[in-house]
Amino acid sequence: MVDQVCLDVPASTYDAECDFWSKVLGLAWRQTETPQEEFRWIPRIGALRVLLQRLEEPDGPARAHLDLGCDDRQAEVRRHVALGAEIAEEYGEWTQLRDPAGSAYCITDHPPG
Repeated sequence: MVDQVCLDVPASTYDAECDFWSKVLGLAWRQTETPQEEFRWIPRIGALRVLLQRLEEPDGPARAHLDLGCDDRQAEVRRHVALGAEIAEEYGEWTQLRDPAGSAYCITDHPPG
């Protein structure tokens, strides 16, 4: 299930991008509960949340990727790999994959619903 859309934003435009999307969506951004300062989120709009991730790169275009929530991340990762995805990196609460065309997306421990 799609849990959130993650906007990947270069460091130089991160604060402005967070403020812009907060105003567009009419909801204040919040620091995530994790100790990682590079993440802010805008509360759920219906079933979807917007996560803003500050990239280490100083400049460049903002991009986006989907985060999928599931009940069993390891099983879901195996299913995606069997369908043609490749694991890019493992993190504490999520796994970054690349689809067959090379686009990044994540599978998270956020339960669906």
